[in-house]
Amino acid sequence: MSIIGLVLGIVGLVGGIVCPLTTGSTVAAVIFIIVGVAGIVISAIGMKSGSKHGAAVAGLVLSIIAVIVSIILTVACVAGNAVKKAAEDELGVTIEELATASEEEVESVANEILEKASDAVEEAADAAEEVVEDAADAVEEAAEEVTE
Repeated sequence: MSIIGLVLGIVGLVGGIVCPLTTGSTVAAVIFIIVGVAGIVISAIGMKSGSKHGAAVAGLVLSIIAVIVSIILTVACVAGNAVKKAAEDELGVTIEELATASEEEVESVANEILEKASDAVEEAADAAEEVVEDAADAVEEAAEEVTE
C-alpha cells in the first residue's frame, strides 16, 4: 500500500501541475485532486501497516502537496476562463478583435474585464478556501487514524 500511495502522490502532483497549465481543463485538474486524495488515504493505510514506512510518508506528503497545488491551479484556470468568457460574451468582443482595436477601446474593455475578473477571483478564492479546509480535515482524520 505504501508504494501505491507514493505512486498516486507522484502522479497527482505531476498531473495536477502539467494538466491545468497545458490544457486549462478543470475537469482533468479535478481528476488529479481525486488522485491526490486517494494517495493520502492509501498512504495513511500504508503507514498503519508498518512496512515501507518511508514510502508511505513520502506518498502522504506528495499527495497533500498534489491536492493543494491542483486546487490552486484549478482556481487559476477557472478565474482565467471566467475573464476570457467575460471579455467575449458580456463585452461582445473577442481577444482577436482587441488586437486590432484602438487604444481607447482596449483601455475601456480592460477596465471592464478587471472589474469582472476581480469578482471571479474573489469567488474562486472563497471556493478554494472551502476545499482546502475540507482537505485539511481529511488529512487530520487520516493522521488520527494512523496514530490509533
